[in-house]
Amino acid sequence: MPPTRSARARAPAPASHYQAIVSGPPRSVRPDWDDSTRYSIDQMQKNFEKFVAHLSPPDPSHWLKQVNLSLIEGFLRWYLDIHEQCEKAEGFKVRVRFWRMYYCNEMKQEFPYELKLETKYLVHELVQDYALDETGTLPPNINGDDLFYMQYHLQVNSTIWFPTQRQRSQHGTLRKMMTATSARAGTLVVSSGYLKKPDSLLWGDIQIFMVANPESPSCRVLLVHATHRLNKGKRNKGRPPIYSYFERNDNLAFCVVQDILEYGFQDDVYSSPFIKKPRDIWQHTQIPKHRLSVPIHIKPEKWDLPIFRPGRRDAEGRWTTHPQNPLTFNQFAEDEVRACRSAGLKEIGGLKRYRKGAAAVIANLNEHKRNHIMGHARAGVFQYYVNQRVDTDIQSMFLETPTQDALVKLSTNSSLTRDPSAPQELSNKQKAEVENNVKLEALKKKRLIAKAELIADYGKICNVNNPEKRAEYEHLCKRIRATRKKLRREAFREVHANFFQTIGDKIIEQNYHGQSTVFEPDTSSISAERKELAALEFKNQDATYISDQELVEDRIRSLELRLRLHSLTIPKPLAAKVVACKSAEKSLDPQSFTGLECPICLGFEDYNTISRTYRFANCYVLNSHIDDVHGGISFSAGWCCNYPPGCGVLLHSMAQLKCHAVKAHRTQLPGAKKFGGRR
Repeated sequence: MPPTRSARARAPAPASHYQAIVSGPPRSVRPDWDDSTRYSIDQMQKNFEKFVAHLSPPDPSHWLKQVNLSLIEGFLRWYLDIHEQCEKAEGFKVRVRFWRMYYCNEMKQEFPYELKLETKYLVHELVQDYALDETGTLPPNINGDDLFYMQYHLQVNSTIWFPTQRQRSQHGTLRKMMTATSARAGTLVVSSGYLKKPDSLLWGDIQIFMVANPESPSCRVLLVHATHRLNKGKRNKGRPPIYSYFERNDNLAFCVVQDILEYGFQDDVYSSPFIKKPRDIWQHTQIPKHRLSVPIHIKPEKWDLPIFRPGRRDAEGRWTTHPQNPLTFNQFAEDEVRACRSAGLKEIGGLKRYRKGAAAVIANLNEHKRNHIMGHARAGVFQYYVNQRVDTDIQSMFLETPTQDALVKLSTNSSLTRDPSAPQELSNKQKAEVENNVKLEALKKKRLIAKAELIADYGKICNVNNPEKRAEYEHLCKRIRATRKKLRREAFREVHANFFQTIGDKIIEQNYHGQSTVFEPDTSSISAERKELAALEFKNQDATYISDQELVEDRIRSLELRLRLHSLTIPKPLAAKVVACKSAEKSLDPQSFTGLECPICLGFEDYNTISRTYRFANCYVLNSHIDDVHGGISFSAGWCCNYPPGCGVLLHSMAQLKCHAVKAHRTQLPGAKKFGGRR
């Protein structure tokens, strides 16, 4: 059952209450802008203030009161002259719209209609004068083969780091739900672009049933209903579409039902006290003869809990799933870019490719069904989801010969150009070249001068108590970080594009010299559980000839492995250094410890064994690790030392913890001699 809004209690009020409303001062009922919208408007306001600083008088209010086309033209030309990065016509038009919003907010009135029309023609003229790019290209659609490859790569071959196993699993689930329902990403996760309230798909939008298979009444299958309340233009209004997800036994990796069950166990959402582990779902849901299904209810107190949530650090520095906050669109999009880059896609694209892929398969439905499925507020928008690459063998149809569907399928989707050997990040040499950029060097030099002046006046940067000087220095540091990030992003785009522009020549050259081109992904850091899970879920089998008992056992084993993976957290600094081992469950031998292992990580049983026993280079690096990663441990109620095989000493401060680690466990830390330990 979806969450409901709390209604205002209705009861007659005294006459003085209504008299106070009528006689009181008028209030604004206009809703506040979203933070991202407010930020963009503030940026245009700052730009306009910089522009009028060159005019006489340098007063923004004076010029806004007598706004005309000449003022707008002067400002827009100034904006384009100083913002070289503004190269797209669409982006420029968005900036103009935000400036008009700034005008309306400042003047408390609508933008003059005639001036709005003149501005439209002016923008078109400026687009031509400055040769802004008006073209738009969309990445190829995603089809079933592409989704299979990308899901398998994310599970087995991808070494990109996710804070938690749940966030990795969620990424695949969101892909599957978008292709299964043509949903926008903003329907499932929080979209910061237009939402006024952080809302996303909740557990209250989900219904789970165990149903009798109509084709085989003795066989039971799981079914999930998901209500999409957050469609664009109809958010929490009207009749939202309800989608059904069914068991998929050909590839468990495509089964959204399996994902929902996994997250249900993680969040403890099942209201029945008898469903505590995967096997309970099939053992305790026998369907009575008078019914066709058994609903698996969700606890009412969990209805408002988002299903998709990001990772966060707890008080002890460990990554866990956030208990309340939903996953944001920006985080989802950033993870998708990294995943596509890791998979070797030539055109990285965005999240809309999954929606477009689903739209391609429902193009033959009638208009009303299409609009209901895709959540369109207007009927004409379907044209924007038509594949840019024509996916019809028109010549064969004209010649009345069989169409070459397999080739058409290959040529119109992203499979054609993908290459997992493509670069995924800049090399150290390329990063060093970025540091030598003239603009970045100038900013770093300016920061060094400012830092030297502040240290001369205050001794340390942290001692600066002048708000203006401190803000100016921090702004300079942020500019350096932003410039470095921008330059690296531009450099990587060039490297990535150059790879796909030259890869054909390199392969031909290799073949000419009789050398084959071979690429083997390095999966040494992928845990054995992830590989076993992939082998179980990516079978691509025909389930027709497999017994129901075997299918159920595969599902149970899959859920057990998924839940097991959530307890094998690997910290990001160690993720690239982990070497695969045959058993992730080998016992710890305290006699083998050298004193350079983290005494806190050793006590975390949910960490991977290799992560727990990681040996640091020296005592100083170990000390920095303890301060940086575990510095947030709360000692208010005491902290119990879990050093294996189970120390149990209660400690009350970080200094006491380090002293105890040196004395009792022979940990090597700087200044160990004064604690009476070894050095």
